[in-house]
Amino acid sequence: MNSKTIIIAAIAVILLVLGGIVIAQNTTPKENVTAYDVNLKNADFKYFDIKVPEGSNFTIKNIMNESDKGMVYWKNSGNYTKEVEGIIINKNMTDKLIPISMDLINKNGTEKVYHSNGGYQIVKTINNTDLILIGSDLHVLNEMIDSVKIKNTDNITSPKAKENTTPVKKVIKTVEKPKPKPEPKKTEDTRKKTSGQIYIGGGIFKTGSGLDDKTNAKIYIDGGHPGESIIIKIKYYRDGNSLNVGNMVTATIGDDGYVNINSADAYTHYPDKAYIELYDLDGNLQCTQTVTLNPDSSTQFF
Repeated sequence: MNSKTIIIAAIAVILLVLGGIVIAQNTTPKENVTAYDVNLKNADFKYFDIKVPEGSNFTIKNIMNESDKGMVYWKNSGNYTKEVEGIIINKNMTDKLIPISMDLINKNGTEKVYHSNGGYQIVKTINNTDLILIGSDLHVLNEMIDSVKIKNTDNITSPKAKENTTPVKKVIKTVEKPKPKPEPKKTEDTRKKTSGQIYIGGGIFKTGSGLDDKTNAKIYIDGGHPGESIIIKIKYYRDGNSLNVGNMVTATIGDDGYVNINSADAYTHYPDKAYIELYDLDGNLQCTQTVTLNPDSSTQFF
């Protein structure tokens, strides 16, 4: 993957919430334990302080930083990854970060609780900044959200540095050729080509609850190209077997930087892998990315 993609990741950042509670200590994990078996410790996340489960390990998965919106997503790769999967701090992006499959089950002042398929997301608004906790243990998430202390969040929404470049003039030598016969007039192509290199900056995959539902991919095109058109191809797999042909589809990048691609058919099995190819309108391959998916009905982010 291009280094620019790694440095400037995209919106899409919430992972699939899973059910079940596993308490990982220095012994074999216990089953059916309560939230009160999870010990919390203070942790510094630069923009805020919060209590997190002992043994958890949060590392930055995605960052987006623009003049009017921004977010940072930390993913837990240590213990209690089901109970507390991730933490997001953001400005002006919460509506896009909560999957439409989640239901609002509680609202209390500046806090909202969403639920779907055994997973929860708690949103707390402090000083025009939203903190989102993702996990399966509502008791632990509540204890954590109550411990939050917001610090300076100005850097979450800062203009990106613009490169100071001077366009290079092209010198084209022309050679006289015989005039060709007039060709039939073609319909004008109003599609706008991309300016410069384009990259995959993250995205969202949604699989429906029924086998008749199609798979939807919402891919963030990094680098600032709203209104421009690209060609995208997505191949889905399950257990190493291809689920689709993977047609090349032309799509226009929205104002939010995303393109939406629905699968042509519904699949008998939920995919466990997606392979994305991104082209410019001239058919030149720009970048590729392989995404590992959980093979069930869900909203998954990468």
